Amino acid sequence: MQEYFGYIVIALFVAGLLFSLWHHLRILKDSSKWKNTPSYKRILIGNILSTLAVAGFLGGFVYNIGISTGVIHASIFTGREANAACFLFAGVLIVSKVFITPRQKYSLPE
Repeated sequence: MQEYFGYIVIALFVAGLLFSLWHHLRILKDSSKWKNTPSYKRILIGNILSTLAVAGFLGGFVYNIGISTGVIHASIFTGREANAACFLFAGVLIVSKVFITPRQKYSLPE
């Protein structure tokens, strides 16, 4: 029973990451609306970095789950490298959201 509960929690977390990736892709697609703003380059770079960071974190997390469940054989990359990749992409996401993207413009416009 506890094993199924763990799989449900992981599936919900992956679903949340997929929704976050979809949201970031939507923000990236709509970033052309800010072309005439003075901080357009910072918005574009921050949105690209945050989208890549979410996609990389999702890929590393799914790879790590695949290794731990035995679906993927750890031939080249092990769980340790997958954990390091997740940590690195989480750091890139924080840097891109806090330091690169301007505070007022990082969400979807109304």
